[in-house]
Amino acid sequence: MVITGYQHEVLETFLRRRFPTVRLQFIYNDQYSVKDNIYSFSLAEEYVGNEELLCICSDIYCESRLLQTAVQAPFDILMVDDTKEIPSGAMKVRVNGDGYITKISKELSVEESTGEIVGISKISASNTAFIFKRVATYLDKGIVNVWWPYAINDVLEQIKLRPWSTDGIGWVNVNTFDDLKVAMNIAND
Repeated sequence: MVITGYQHEVLETFLRRRFPTVRLQFIYNDQYSVKDNIYSFSLAEEYVGNEELLCICSDIYCESRLLQTAVQAPFDILMVDDTKEIPSGAMKVRVNGDGYITKISKELSVEESTGEIVGISKISASNTAFIFKRVATYLDKGIVNVWWPYAINDVLEQIKLRPWSTDGIGWVNVNTFDDLKVAMNIAND
């Protein structure tokens, strides 16, 4: 399932041509310009329900083996890059001594952080409905300009979520032309 927004027709056409044998379902977020990805995430609820979920933010480019490691994780995970210097403005995680994430926030200091979140997560069937319910409380309150990991942060006491290391596997959050160059380098390696 692909949740689309800006230039959705271009993306849909490209993906259908590139993957003609894959059954793709598209959900168009017609409010993409005024609501952040928490709203886009909520649109998947009707289709995901209580099933296991692998969520990948659309501006993430990575080596395919990074996705393979996420899929193979034996528990609920949030992919975290703990192998490179953490940018101060990045969305970061704090992990307790038992190995569970206790906080997800941009406001965490680099010193108290384990790593930067990558934008890839795997959530078990037992927790997807719970997370969608929390996301709905944000939307009900009119909080639409945040990322969906903020809603997960609110339920970390109820769900067990582990950081899953990138182990140095190439990835980039593509927001600038420099990021695009990094993505192209990853693709060419």
